[in-house]
Amino acid sequence: MGRIPGSALMRPDPLPGIPLAPRASWAAVLNFTAPRTAIAGSPFTVTVAVTINNRPDTVINSRIHFTSSDPAAVLPQDYYFIPADAGSHTWTNGFTLATPGNQIITGEIISATGINGSANVTVSP
Repeated sequence: MGRIPGSALMRPDPLPGIPLAPRASWAAVLNFTAPRTAIAGSPFTVTVAVTINNRPDTVINSRIHFTSSDPAAVLPQDYYFIPADAGSHTWTNGFTLATPGNQIITGEIISATGINGSANVTVSP
């Protein structure tokens, strides 16, 4: 899972000598729901949820791009998340892996470095 760490930011100190608490950091992540196993050449369904601090990102307006460790994979074209998605989108029978063995599907938000996620799928012949 990819994360974008926030930094500890301090507010200006209007009262010298009173300690200030750091601002909470945040983490944006792509959470994949995919089958653990698949049959080579058979399409399967994947859902990707975008979360910030474990909550759905309901205002996302960004493009996701998919890659795979399987050079023969058939993957969806880039998809633009919009607020109406409420932070989640499902590709019904949208992914196909062709090479037997352990394969990884990865998604990344194009407009934000480090927001990514992946799913491991074991492909049988």
